[in-house]
Amino acid sequence: MLLSYLKSFFYCLLIIMLFDSCKKDCDCNPIILGCTDVLAVNYNPDATNDDGNCIPLIEGCLDPLASNFAVPLGNIFTDVNTNNQDMCEYSITALIGSWFLNDNLTNCSSQFANSQSNVVEGDLQDEVIFQSFWSTGEDLIGTVSGNNVFFDDYQIDITIAQITVNISGVINKEGDQMTLNLSTDDTILGQPVPGLPCIYVYNKELPDSY
Repeated sequence: MLLSYLKSFFYCLLIIMLFDSCKKDCDCNPIILGCTDVLAVNYNPDATNDDGNCIPLIEGCLDPLASNFAVPLGNIFTDVNTNNQDMCEYSITALIGSWFLNDNLTNCSSQFANSQSNVVEGDLQDEVIFQSFWSTGEDLIGTVSGNNVFFDDYQIDITIAQITVNISGVINKEGDQMTLNLSTDDTILGQPVPGLPCIYVYNKELPDSY
């Protein structure tokens, strides 16, 4: 009887040793696919094998109010995905400088505005001053909001009448072109005011480094 128990004991011991040996020889670390690039946006620290789908970190301006807002195009590998506020440019900043009337205008009279104007910051927040904008030498004051410039109605004396000019402006995304729309509801002796409505397109004088 004792011999039978001893045989059973040794058989059990042998099975345990064999099982333990198999566990040591087995590769028990599972394969986890993912991005292993630490510089990528979707880096997975738990990934053991790269799946080839790492998304590069692309910095840019993601503020919709900025003139250089990076509009997403739907491509995760080329779209800006990390906001860098230092890269954002706002229209009020883009406006500062010298602007020259586009020589190729065909639908506008130049009788109201000068062909060149320097834009500087005003005293109020988001205020800009178009120096010597009008042909009379007067300044034009506007308020910047996003890519738009808003102006108060302006009174202009023309021959025997005084008209009220409505003005609105927009700056392009690159900040190097500005379009101003001038219009009026007034008439002169019942006739439309010559030269209005009018579209002025100004190009910004850029530094030589551009």
